[in-house]
Amino acid sequence: GADVLAPSDDKGMPSLVIAGSYVLHVNKVTAEVKETLQVGLARALEHLSVYTVMFGMSASSVEMKDLIEFFHSCEAQFVRGNAEKAAKVASEGFAWGDDELNRDGEDLQTLGSIGELVRQRRSISSVNRFNKERCQTYFSGVSNFAVLMDLAEWGARLPVASDFVFQTTPEKPRALQKKLGLNYSKQVKKLWDKGGVLVFKKEHVLPLERVKLNFNPFHWTPKPGPPPDPMGRLLGDLSNKEEGPSINCLESKQMVEDIYGAMSYPTIEEIVTDWIYYSESNGFLLSDCLMWKEDIRSAFGQFDFHPDETYKLAFEFGVGLIMIMMIGFFGWTGAPLVFANFSRALIEVLRGDSRVVGVVHIFCDDFMGLAHRSAARSDQLNSRALVEGVFGDGTAALEKAVDPCLKADI
Repeated sequence: GADVLAPSDDKGMPSLVIAGSYVLHVNKVTAEVKETLQVGLARALEHLSVYTVMFGMSASSVEMKDLIEFFHSCEAQFVRGNAEKAAKVASEGFAWGDDELNRDGEDLQTLGSIGELVRQRRSISSVNRFNKERCQTYFSGVSNFAVLMDLAEWGARLPVASDFVFQTTPEKPRALQKKLGLNYSKQVKKLWDKGGVLVFKKEHVLPLERVKLNFNPFHWTPKPGPPPDPMGRLLGDLSNKEEGPSINCLESKQMVEDIYGAMSYPTIEEIVTDWIYYSESNGFLLSDCLMWKEDIRSAFGQFDFHPDETYKLAFEFGVGLIMIMMIGFFGWTGAPLVFANFSRALIEVLRGDSRVVGVVHIFCDDFMGLAHRSAARSDQLNSRALVEGVFGDGTAALEKAVDPCLKADI
């Protein structure tokens, strides 16, 4: 890591000065550098020239200025202090409207319980989300149809250990939450706008409902992109609690796996082997084929929790302000296991679709496909249509898609 950026030299090149030495790794080649980072990058360019043919680049396509720019980009995105500053700045001046903070509370007082309010909101939002009708239409023939229909009708279960203890009062804000200013509050507002959470003032939750809540702390991490999001990613920390086993303990994870099955992802070797087999068995050169990529927007957020489970998912995002999570999110160890059911079903449907002629894999929420150049675009669009048919309009993240091409970062 660079500690000091010295003034530019007479050629306008920053002289990156480090404290001590560091070790540079480039494709298993190691060089210990005890001078400046610029020296290390120069050595990296030397190593890179050996591999440029493999990367499909000319030897002159990467220059020192490119690496310097990339270094600064990484420093801004991955050095936590810089990311935290950017996240705080990005949320400065944010404020909830008082009517917004009162809305869910007023509905809660009318319906009487958080569970009933969650059911009402699910009923309203289900038209534009994964629901029973969509499940029947697209997944009726898949091997895990029963699990998916249960998710569509009731929502995900959130089992906890037999000796789990509800934490009925929130813990004190952590140092990170204080450091990030209004970031958590602004991120909760974004979730609220999308209908993924309920928000209450503490006084709106009657004591008989409040004692049913389990409070969890938040966590936060940078979100480097591309493109980078200065707000970062808000996480639920379900792994740490003051008393007893956490929601993410091993016993709970095993129970989630018993309900939703184990998770497995395709390996790079498996993907490339299938690509080569596809091309050779059809008499194509690999250069006759194009690869493509599709991404599912906010994948974990595409499934709901069972209304009764949402009592376990309370968070305090400000003094006297309570959030109830209604949809899947980063931080629950069971989220990848639940979503893996969608991954398995989607790939099963695509591989059984006669309109898809090439090879398709899915890694969590990323589709990766390869087909002859005459069919690749059609395969991609069929995959995109399936995603939006299952999850609703706009759930295919077009900004992350990669159109059919010969080389890409997938």
